[in-house]
Amino acid sequence: MYVDGSSNAGDSGAGLVITGPDNFITEYALRLDFKASNNEAEYEALIAGIALATELQVSRIRVHSDSQLVVSQVNGFSEAKEEQMIKYLKKVRKEISAFEEFQIVQVP
Repeated sequence: MYVDGSSNAGDSGAGLVITGPDNFITEYALRLDFKASNNEAEYEALIAGIALATELQVSRIRVHSDSQLVVSQVNGFSEAKEEQMIKYLKKVRKEISAFEEFQIVQVP
């Protein structure tokens, strides 16, 4: 799965692509209905992707994200300090526990 979030002065959004065996590809984009930071948008993309993967009954997943912060926090290399980031991280950790295997890596 590939996830990305984006935020600017006007809008925030997130997108993801899930690939799988037999050339399976699904894409999903969402517009956030609240003002979000780039990091919040990145977490929203990850959470939406996890929800979609769960709905598709995926048991093993590797997530690619360009967010050093999100990847580092989810992998436990850095801690979330801001209240909102703590909430996002807790939600992600709870949801990924349902997967047989979960990896998240940073891509440039």
